[in-house]
Amino acid sequence: TPNPKPQTPNPKPLEKSIMCPPELLSLLPNGFITTEAIMQATRFVFCRGNPGLMEALKSSLGVTNSLELGCFRDGETSIQTLSNLRKAEVVVFQSLSHPINENLSELLLVLATLRRNGASRVSVVMPYMAYARMDRFNGNYRAISAADVVGLIHASGAHELHLFDIHSEQVCGSVFGDLLVENHPGIALVESVVEHLGLKKITLVSPDLGAVKRTRGIAAALEKLGVEANVAFFDKLRLKANEVERVKLIGGEVKGENCLIVDDMIDTGGTVFQVAAALKELGSLKVFAFATHGLLCEPFFDRLEKSEIEKVFVSDSFHRKSQQTHDRLEIISIAKLVEEVVKKLM
Repeated sequence: TPNPKPQTPNPKPLEKSIMCPPELLSLLPNGFITTEAIMQATRFVFCRGNPGLMEALKSSLGVTNSLELGCFRDGETSIQTLSNLRKAEVVVFQSLSHPINENLSELLLVLATLRRNGASRVSVVMPYMAYARMDRFNGNYRAISAADVVGLIHASGAHELHLFDIHSEQVCGSVFGDLLVENHPGIALVESVVEHLGLKKITLVSPDLGAVKRTRGIAAALEKLGVEANVAFFDKLRLKANEVERVKLIGGEVKGENCLIVDDMIDTGGTVFQVAAALKELGSLKVFAFATHGLLCEPFFDRLEKSEIEKVFVSDSFHRKSQQTHDRLEIISIAKLVEEVVKKLM
């Protein structure tokens, strides 16, 4: 008679370590740590870089702010703690929207406050990171401000930095001690746009060679959803910031196709509208555009008015100074994507 298989013992409940925060100990059901328990024990801080998005995240996560932020009469930032932060894990939300430098300095002051109040680990969740385009030397000795911003965040006390569709993923490879920098692609946002359009066949268009890898990844995700997604890509010659001289299709078939231009951000729209015009000249049927981050600086709306593009989709990751809108502009919420990332952190 063969030896019977050894019986696998039932797993024991996780022991309540003395290193576990007291707030978490009181929430553990029968010794097991649950996501809900961790969410309740974690402290959350919502900065003021994007008020509408911050309120949406507070509501969807069902949490409150552990800091009270305000301004003194001279304009300095006022920070007051509302709960005990000693040995606590803290998640800080901040979007570097307009006014960018004020929101950056607010974040740095918040991080320093958390460190001085004994927080054990701080994760920064940043729907939009400013300065991300200044990521390399470009033929002359300009500032590499993307690395500087990440370095300041690390020096102020952050342990993790979570970004969304960062302009250049090499920022995530920057080495700043023990700081973890992670980029979360907005593929789910593109999927929602394609679903909204009701198209079962679409050509995703990369406006430049740097975005081809990202575009192919999105196409692969759409294929899994039953959408026939092809890829085309352009090359562009940029004279200087916000000024593109020409664009040229160098790969893919666009004639007779419905096209969706996919980019990480739209600033003044110079690139996207030139690509859209080129697509129409090459015989594309309908042309749409999507960007995770919609800065929409002047003269974006003038260009949109004159273009043949059907609709532009952007998320609400960036809080614009002007809330000007257009019937061919649609804002979609990034809150659900951010919420999913936060719950994975738990």
